[in-house]
Amino acid sequence: MTRVSNLLRRHPQLGSLIFLIICSVSFAILSPKTIDGRNIFLSWGNIVGILQSSAAVSIGGFAMTLVLVSGGLDLSPGATIGLTGAVAARLMFTNHTSWVIAVLAALVTGILVGLINAILIVELKLPPFLATLGIAGVLTGMAYLISTGSTIPVPDQRFHAVFGYGKVAGFPALAIWTILILVIFYTLINLTKFGRRAQAIGGNETAAFNSGVNVKKIKYIVYALMGLVSAIVSLTIAARLQSAMPTNGSGYELQFIIAAVLGGTGFSGTGGNVFGTLLGSLILVVFYNGLNLLGVNSYVIQILQGLVIIFAIISAFVASRQKTI
Repeated sequence: MTRVSNLLRRHPQLGSLIFLIICSVSFAILSPKTIDGRNIFLSWGNIVGILQSSAAVSIGGFAMTLVLVSGGLDLSPGATIGLTGAVAARLMFTNHTSWVIAVLAALVTGILVGLINAILIVELKLPPFLATLGIAGVLTGMAYLISTGSTIPVPDQRFHAVFGYGKVAGFPALAIWTILILVIFYTLINLTKFGRRAQAIGGNETAAFNSGVNVKKIKYIVYALMGLVSAIVSLTIAARLQSAMPTNGSGYELQFIIAAVLGGTGFSGTGGNVFGTLLGSLILVVFYNGLNLLGVNSYVIQILQGLVIIFAIISAFVASRQKTI
């Protein structure tokens, strides 16, 4: 038993994989059947739906992994998604702007949000929790102003193809975005000096500063990347729904954090495995999908999701404490 616990402590992604398998097998067994006797959970359509739904959580989770590894926290991605989606949709639908220009405007907006967060945290020394929570409120208000509180249609089919259900050489666009962002953040965190310095800041910011690490610069980049990736997520959501509204990103910030934590990322420069984050995002989506198929009351699902969040956070703190002993 001790060997197993030590193995899971060293490789938390293994525990996430086991939990994902257990969830999948359980839902496959309990899943209702179609009229012709096919298992709904194991149906090709449902599996594809799970993978498509997990794309947004995975992509945002990769960036949040970097934020957590650097010792930071960002509660504004959900609001950033709402704002940047509204910006892109308003430009395409109302102003009839090219979808490329609309996408660039959304990405720039996301980066600016990240830089503002960094200014509050780095220059004004505000706690990341409070700074990003305050900014989230501002962004939500701006999103409602831009959208006038209503849904904005996104009719451009080329935009849908690039960020939604389109395919490139027969490969789903959402899968391409997921793999691309995964590779980028795996490289940043694990194979570059930037990633090692970000982890050093998360582990001990004072020691990192004393050893010559430009802490301010690293934090600016980390939060700017989180804002940029949040904008990309907003584009995938708008393309899938073919519309944008201020509430499109509601709750996504917590899903990003929990996906990273379930994948083994701690709150003090530990972990940082984006493959684990991918597993974490699949756990969240499979959990929600399976409960929906079983007809569980939506309020009960919210309670269960809250319990999963509490469990993941406790596990992360315990793991971080054990690594520092």
